[in-house]
Amino acid sequence: MMKKITIIILIFTLFLVSSCNQQEQVDSTATFIGGTVGLSADFVTSNPPSEFKKSSSVPLKILIKNEGESQVATGNAKVKIFSPEPTQLGLSTAFKSNIGALMKKDSLTGTGGEQEIDFGKISYKPNVINQEPLILRARICYDYMTDTVSNVCLKSRASSELNEGVCDITGQNIVKTGDVSSAPIQVTSIVEQSAADQVNFAITVQNVGQGSVFSSSITCENLENDEQRGNEKDKMLLKITSPVNAQCDFKTGNPGKEGIISLTNNAAIIKCWAPVEETVEDKIKISLTYKYRDQITKPVTVLQG
Repeated sequence: MMKKITIIILIFTLFLVSSCNQQEQVDSTATFIGGTVGLSADFVTSNPPSEFKKSSSVPLKILIKNEGESQVATGNAKVKIFSPEPTQLGLSTAFKSNIGALMKKDSLTGTGGEQEIDFGKISYKPNVINQEPLILRARICYDYMTDTVSNVCLKSRASSELNEGVCDITGQNIVKTGDVSSAPIQVTSIVEQSAADQVNFAITVQNVGQGSVFSSSITCENLENDEQRGNEKDKMLLKITSPVNAQCDFKTGNPGKEGIISLTNNAAIIKCWAPVEETVEDKIKISLTYKYRDQITKPVTVLQG
């Protein structure tokens, strides 16, 4: 009798687990995994070791991972050591690039592509008395994109006042979890407002990462120049592809479906709009294209001898 009861309990438990798993899969309707990271980088363990002699030659490798939802093409992720002066370590001042595409993370594994950048052997050139602590600083520079897909209600002011149509405009932020791809630049808010014959959108874009954003048109090499870096800082390309007739107001030119936007204090609010003939549910689709620049550090100690 006890064996029968135990078997029944086990079968019931397995049924519950199976049902829960199926329910999770059915309810997973988000467009994106989401997150606030693009590429990450770190010094490979013991490459270099945290302590080494001046007379030694030690390996230096940096591992870059794509933790976001934008693929990075071959050659579009670049890394360099910039402090101390690379020549003091026997290194070139040039960037090293990824030699293969870095795939975006996917929902199946939750991970993206990764690659080791090998700088070869380094040795410390200046004289050392007893020991000298150093902070190795590496810069990472890469091209990236942020995509946003949110549900919107296209409804005129007259229809709103008459409570007509299949959807309503609440005046609240419509961006929800899974609407924005994982990246350091995020669309954090989209607010709708009905007008006479159109719907207005106030779109908030923010740099939520630890690094800096630049126009995708400038190269990583040119970003090393102070003047050029200042001219292109906080700029990116915005495109709106849905609703079909939507346009945005760009300070750098006439209203249109794409243009350059600029952040102030890591944020910007962009006004866009779409004409309305009848109340319908639709999608707003926005892409942001930019170059992102960040850095990593590792403390080491160089010993005399």
